[in-house]
Amino acid sequence: MLKSNVFRSPRIVPPRHKPTRPPKPDPGVGDLWLQTADLSPANALLFQHGDFASELVFCEMFMLRIPDPDPSKFFAELDTYCLYAAISVPVDSGVPSRHRASPVAIVEKWVGCREVQDSPGWTHWVPGKAQRFIESRSDACEIFAMLADTDNNVQVVYSCSRCLRMARVRVGRVCLS
Repeated sequence: MLKSNVFRSPRIVPPRHKPTRPPKPDPGVGDLWLQTADLSPANALLFQHGDFASELVFCEMFMLRIPDPDPSKFFAELDTYCLYAAISVPVDSGVPSRHRASPVAIVEKWVGCREVQDSPGWTHWVPGKAQRFIESRSDACEIFAMLADTDNNVQVVYSCSRCLRMARVRVGRVCLS
């Protein structure tokens, strides 16, 4: 006869430990700007109406990939992705020709592998291929004024001062400074 232990507790199986993923980082300046931009080709139709031409600007964003200078055979390559932006004001806007083209500003930099879940959406663009869209003149100038103060653009003193000057001139009736 088999003795059963009446006081024996049933076997408790511990729950499987599932590592939690860290929360996705907040979107950077580039992702936030692109969320508000209309990248559709139909957006270009706005310039056919003369009323809007003086209040809108052409924005051009492009991404460049800088390969990892020291690729390792054991770890993923940490490439550097840079998102750049430039603004041009239409000819019939009333802005003098020397102030119609902005300097190229660095919107955002990201170091890592673009296949990672946390990578910004713009890292998946084709390097060197521009995304063009139309933005309101005042919004684009405010963004460029903010970009002038970022670490990426402050390192290039000439670009920083030109970004600020461009932002002040382009707004027209509204003054940022």
